[in-house]
Amino acid sequence: MNKEIDQKNEITTSPTKGDFRNRRTFFFVIFLLAIAIAFVATEIVRYSRNSPNQHHNWINSKLLLANIPMGALESMQSRNMVARNRLNLHAWHGHNEILLTKVFKLGEMQFRTRIEEDSYLVIIFDKTAEHYSALRLSRNPRYPSALINADSTGQFSSKTAISDIQITDGWHTIKLKKKDGTLHLQIGDHVVGKWKSRIVDEQIVGFRSGAGTTIVDDVILYDPNGREILSESFRNAFRSIALFFFVLFAIAVLIGFLFAAAYHWKRSIRDTGFVIIMIQGVTLILLTIFLIFDFFHWSHQYHFDTFVPLEVHSDWNEKSTKTEAWRSGLFDNFETFDQFNSKYESKDVTLLVRFLLLEKGPPYQHGALQIKRSSVPDKSHFFEVPDDEQTLLKGRSTFPTSSLRTMFIGTSQTWGEGAATRGGQFAFRLHDRMRKKVAADVELITINAAIRGSDASFLIQRYLDRLHLLEPHLVIVNLSNNDSYKDPEKFKASLKSLVEFNQTRKIKTLFSLEANSPETDTRQITALREFHQIMQSVADTYGVICVDLNTHLASELVYDSGFIWWDYVHLTSHGHATAADFLMDSIVREISLPAIQTLGSDDIGARKIMNADQ
Repeated sequence: MNKEIDQKNEITTSPTKGDFRNRRTFFFVIFLLAIAIAFVATEIVRYSRNSPNQHHNWINSKLLLANIPMGALESMQSRNMVARNRLNLHAWHGHNEILLTKVFKLGEMQFRTRIEEDSYLVIIFDKTAEHYSALRLSRNPRYPSALINADSTGQFSSKTAISDIQITDGWHTIKLKKKDGTLHLQIGDHVVGKWKSRIVDEQIVGFRSGAGTTIVDDVILYDPNGREILSESFRNAFRSIALFFFVLFAIAVLIGFLFAAAYHWKRSIRDTGFVIIMIQGVTLILLTIFLIFDFFHWSHQYHFDTFVPLEVHSDWNEKSTKTEAWRSGLFDNFETFDQFNSKYESKDVTLLVRFLLLEKGPPYQHGALQIKRSSVPDKSHFFEVPDDEQTLLKGRSTFPTSSLRTMFIGTSQTWGEGAATRGGQFAFRLHDRMRKKVAADVELITINAAIRGSDASFLIQRYLDRLHLLEPHLVIVNLSNNDSYKDPEKFKASLKSLVEFNQTRKIKTLFSLEANSPETDTRQITALREFHQIMQSVADTYGVICVDLNTHLASELVYDSGFIWWDYVHLTSHGHATAADFLMDSIVREISLPAIQTLGSDDIGARKIMNADQ
């Protein structure tokens, strides 16, 4: 700094080259820190806004079903499924099937995967409206690695065991290549299998898992000519550059304001710059800590106040925790930087639905009775009516004397969550099977009185209050899951009141032990068994037939006959068909109904799976 004497004999100072150098260094450090803060802030916003909805090339096929099961909407809207910027197939109850929304001819598929113990990954390809093929890579001995062909319901038409594949801990690079009707599977640097394969021009590909931890990342797809169709890292990078410069501009404006304020208040530029650098340093450290915490912990959590089995909320209006509501509310301000705000805006999803020939039908009325009559052909397979007393009496007056009326009492499994088509739930699949057994002059009427999210006490009281006015001949009770975390004595009392009521009116009752996936959490299975035992004890006391749907679906010939589960309790279309077969066989074998022709069980329930073990 040079000193000079002005005309008033006052000493003034003028900046030296060293001062300018120091200032340039200050401004350079401030600029670098501003860039670092803008980068980290951009990553925080992009990561906080990362959900499957931001990746329009993929959709959870649960959303394509007529009866969408729990967690399907939430899986696309929340962060769990793409936490840590990778596809977590086990999130939201597992058993997810994530499909690519593009229709193309597959040449090669490459990706990385991590399959934990007792888990498996299913690679889906050649998927059309009628059938698909799949490779199951497994670390679960009950579901071994296999090459699979399946129909549109998920039932296996063939299953070829692959015994020489060893999947270990850690990440593996998988390559699946189709060439000249041959399928090549490569794990790491080694080709581990070659099989004859269908030649399918237009197809869908995707991934599916069971309940266990299964992760997919860095997916690259090529057509037969080697042209890249897709490269997907599951990182939310949409409009990141625009967001980065927006944040950087905001930081620059703030820094400029601080320097202007310092000049106004005659503060030293050097001191002001030092304070700004300190603020920037602290801000950068705090933002980095938050990003690390969010990346490795927060984004994996299910942030809801109310209790739900398996600690996963479904779609019954559970509220977010206050902390999560604050976080999401803050980052909702950056919606304008998203690719788009709704999955259903994607034209690819519309094309996918058309390609797979999917039809959803009209929306359901929650709590309404679903009724199917053999004398009323209906394109939607059944019609719905409210369960008020006046409507029930009016409906009963339309039933002919020569009719066989079956009523189902249950919760979401019985209601039909997971059925791909409207009317595809096992209650109405059973109706179709019974139609073949009922005399031609007898009208078959099936009433599905199940309600999602309900329990035994509510359902049975509803039946005792008014549903009995429909005068069913047979009441099928499929319960346990929603009661398994409630009062067992109340559950038992409800079952007793139903049986006693039916016996005084000579209405036959059949108990079905509601099923769970064999992969279900051990705590849930333990609780379920207690309530199964209660149903069995009530059945034994009153001489009621009790059939074990849970054991049947987990039996050796059934559990791996196809993809049966969408989660721990809701069935796929194949699962609903299998349950209907079992109940039909049980009714023919165990219950005497005058209108049922005694033709024997024929081939009911005898679905044969071709095991072409090679």
